[in-house]
Amino acid sequence: MSDLVLGGHENATVKVIHSDDALVWDDLTAFTAVTKANTAEHKQVEGTVKRYLAVSWEFTGIGENPEIKFFVGFNRN
Repeated sequence: MSDLVLGGHENATVKVIHSDDALVWDDLTAFTAVTKANTAEHKQVEGTVKRYLAVSWEFTGIGENPEIKFFVGFNRN
């Protein structure tokens, strides 16, 4: 998480989601909710990872004009 402006929101949550068909998506893993920039977290996923991967994010609480900049990498073994 290199940049975060909550704009009054409580925090931001980033998730990795996955799908077999790119139509129906399920949560794969979620990172700890963040309240400040310059944070990092590593996750290890157990079990089957579906073909398609994407990232979703959301802000909790009420606010205006939030901004977020992050990078998520994924390694399939």
